[in-house]
Amino acid sequence: MRWLTGLLAASALLVVPTAAGAQVELPVGEADGVRVVREHKAIVIVFTKPADRLYKRIAGKSVVVECSNVPNRNGVSSGGSERVRAPRRPHRLVTGEASRRIDYCTVSLPAHTVRRPGRRLRRVAARQLVAIPLTQEGAVYLDREEKSKSIFGVLLAADSVAVRLKLDGFPTYAQIVDRYPKLSRVVVALPAPEAVPPPGKVGYFYDGASRLTIAAVSALGTRLFIAWDGDVLSTNLFGPSPLIVSGP
Repeated sequence: MRWLTGLLAASALLVVPTAAGAQVELPVGEADGVRVVREHKAIVIVFTKPADRLYKRIAGKSVVVECSNVPNRNGVSSGGSERVRAPRRPHRLVTGEASRRIDYCTVSLPAHTVRRPGRRLRRVAARQLVAIPLTQEGAVYLDREEKSKSIFGVLLAADSVAVRLKLDGFPTYAQIVDRYPKLSRVVVALPAPEAVPPPGKVGYFYDGASRLTIAAVSALGTRLFIAWDGDVLSTNLFGPSPLIVSGP
């Protein structure tokens, strides 16, 4: 796809300014049974009973804990990341992060190389396991980031199907779920390019010719989207105002 490489590169630097004066208060301090507390001013990640299954995946392993602030409009953020060995007991990750202002923390499995006898080396990318917002700004940022990643994930699936079927344009919704049946659980067909998908779902519209829209709704009710209309790309994934780019 013409725009896919550039968009995926841009998504790695995704900057989503927080919503000022948001009416809805999103939960902070805990996510998926993982809680962030401070002990002697340092951040400690605590895995409570509901997160026991998640902790079993990392017990005894090295993980990456990143605690940071939401990037500003120039994409600059403060904070840091460190490798921490997850002990068998207790279910806690003690960090050296003691910055007073932190918007969110994430726990990820680090990137690594898989070596198997008689096979080529395979590089496995880092995988985020949980993201915990500590402020409203962090909660809004993480929510929008999650929705944006879901949109890009569907775009990648569409590109894969288009390549496999040797299509000149994008695949239809039916062609995508035929290739990836599990996507039907989270991706729905939109009746029109401006339609709003249900909460928790990603909407997909393609008219079979030149118009494509992939959209989701943030926890604050903002419709996030990426869309093509002929050679014109528009999206609001990189900021509050839609970005519009015309093709050559």
